[in-house]
Amino acid sequence: MLFEEDKLLLEEYLGVPIINEYGAAELDIIAFQNPENEWQVNAETLFVEILDENDQPLPYGKEGRIVITNLYNKAHPFIRYEVGDYGILDEKSTLKKPILKKLTGRTNDIAILPSGKTCPGMTFYSITKKLFGDDGNVKEFVIIQTKTDTFEIQYTSEMPLKKQK
Repeated sequence: MLFEEDKLLLEEYLGVPIINEYGAAELDIIAFQNPENEWQVNAETLFVEILDENDQPLPYGKEGRIVITNLYNKAHPFIRYEVGDYGILDEKSTLKKPILKKLTGRTNDIAILPSGKTCPGMTFYSITKKLFGDDGNVKEFVIIQTKTDTFEIQYTSEMPLKKQK
């Protein structure tokens, strides 16, 4: 996450405006800060909904789970895909210009380190990329933290992984 003080520091030292984005690797850019400093939702390729605990859409101004339908990917559609974030769509949002009023980061995708600090689940991206390789053998995986210093990786693959030296 790009914090405001870091954004200002980058703008000062680089001498260019910094545009903050919110996205998911499997989808697209979900929202970006527009010139009015609002988090404008990418309504061109995505349909963003805020849902309650019963999977019902909430009205603008109410906080809930962010789910996204990808309007562009016909080969592998994501329909009501839950990204793990919570948020609020601004009351002044329209279908053509939805505004994300509040974003609470991924609440279900963190690891707690032995020091007590937390780190985002994306920290494990490069580790699993190196571990599994790029051959497409591993179809899906889940990392489960069983203790503060122990992680279990469950995966499905077409062929068993080979031990590397």
